[in-house]
Amino acid sequence: MARYLVLLLWISFLVGCSGSENNQQTSVDVLGFVNPFIGTGNHGHTFPGAAYPSGMVQLSPHTGVDTCAGYHYQDSTITGFSHVQLSTPGNPDVILMPTVGKATGADSRSRFSHDEELASPGYYKVKLKDFDIMAELTVAQHCGMHRYTFPASKESHIVVNFTQPGGRNALQVKDSCTITGRSSIGDNAEMYFVIKVSKPFRAVISAEQQSNAILHFETSDNEMVLVKVGISPASVQQAQENLSAEIPDWDFNEVLTQAQLKWEQELSGMNVVAPAKTKIIFYTALYHSLITPCRVSAQHDFSFTTHASLDSITSLYTDQPDGLPGDDDCGQLSSWYLYSAIGLYLVNPAEGMYLLGKPSVSAASVNVQNRKFTMKATNLSDKNIYVQAVKLNGKDYNKLYITNKDIMEGGSIEFSMGPTPGVFERAVPPSSQKGIQL
Repeated sequence: MARYLVLLLWISFLVGCSGSENNQQTSVDVLGFVNPFIGTGNHGHTFPGAAYPSGMVQLSPHTGVDTCAGYHYQDSTITGFSHVQLSTPGNPDVILMPTVGKATGADSRSRFSHDEELASPGYYKVKLKDFDIMAELTVAQHCGMHRYTFPASKESHIVVNFTQPGGRNALQVKDSCTITGRSSIGDNAEMYFVIKVSKPFRAVISAEQQSNAILHFETSDNEMVLVKVGISPASVQQAQENLSAEIPDWDFNEVLTQAQLKWEQELSGMNVVAPAKTKIIFYTALYHSLITPCRVSAQHDFSFTTHASLDSITSLYTDQPDGLPGDDDCGQLSSWYLYSAIGLYLVNPAEGMYLLGKPSVSAASVNVQNRKFTMKATNLSDKNIYVQAVKLNGKDYNKLYITNKDIMEGGSIEFSMGPTPGVFERAVPPSSQKGIQL
């Protein structure tokens, strides 16, 4: 139950954080501080591909490893591009892989290099070395769009695979540019899809439990072939309706622009003053938290107390692929960082109570329900890592906690930082009896 109470608090805290025209920091700056590769190394279980805020589709490369994100930074080959990344390994999904030469549906993989890979909110790009194909991805809320730049070849293909072959999977060729299907695991986990290709193809569907399909065509040098994919948990018809509503045309750049504008709006809801490296960590954490707020919980089983030093917090989160201290679990670790970065520790989800801690950014503002809540850490530095005094809405404040109501009503909190801990007597939540050093 506590997990869902935390969920509701975090949704109210972030979903209300839509950007406004009055933000001093431009939207372009915000997108530039997001690095989707953070957490793709070690066991962070994040993915670098294109995502849409709160969207159903997360279109990302699949490297074949046993991870719910489908991608591991240390890997060197890609097996295709899958559309759902936020469930456990083995979720129903459809994977596309462009190839040239002899088509092999079972294991069509290609080497790739991080030097030829790019990721940003709503966009992903990579060069498939073995096929000399440039793959680009973008998304809408329930749909994905692929743009493949092929070399000249009489044997160009798009291989359609399932994450879990067999079962109740199904494929059907509707016309020379359309294929529909169902990816199914068990009796309850199903995903229906519609795939439309901008170029007519000749399709060959595997006779073995319809485990894959190969779409054949010829390409000229640098020819772009576009693919639109709509998905739905309900029916093929609903998947088609999603595709018609969200990507009615073949304008990849327009779909990308709309995804970027949506991300700009969402990410601009929180502004921070911090060094560039800290901003990258912060806005990437915000990005990861907003991909699926419906799954986000703000706390995780490795947690901190108010005794934790600033160094111990920031050292666990970096701007590198291994920059998360564990499994992000659909944004949980990222959400925890966002709270801690502005000096808040959610300790009582039932009452929406936050202990005050040590901020890692100098200032922050959050737009919540047409109000603004601001945080300022005066004199914060590498040496001044302790809270010596607190002001709430401009008045001296001797408590070590605030409530979610304080945040949602707007206002300000100011931490005065120094080289030694401050002492706050009789200021802790009712469940505690002792003063705490910050």
